[in-house]
Amino acid sequence: MGAMSCDTSLQFELCHRRFAHLHYKALLDVGQMVTGMPEFKVENEGVCSGCAKGKLTRGPFPSSNSKTTNILQLIHSDISSMMPVNSLGGYLYYLIFTDDYSRKT
Repeated sequence: MGAMSCDTSLQFELCHRRFAHLHYKALLDVGQMVTGMPEFKVENEGVCSGCAKGKLTRGPFPSSNSKTTNILQLIHSDISSMMPVNSLGGYLYYLIFTDDYSRKT
């Protein structure tokens, strides 16, 4: 009964997540097809963060014909985006270096 007594907008968001991030307008229609589901009067036109992240795509990197013949000729680097939780040292980012020839990081 505790879940049923919470705010209608929270219930709506919870059902959105439980139904695999079904579109908000389609979720209103599901309530008519499923028994036991609360009636929603909330219409959310926004996009939840999980849906937004799931729609982001990145194309492949362009292929390269250059080949390295020794270590440290070409180094790839990447910095992470802000981590949701601080590391043990209190940091929010990390930087990684990868040698193209040896693939050591």
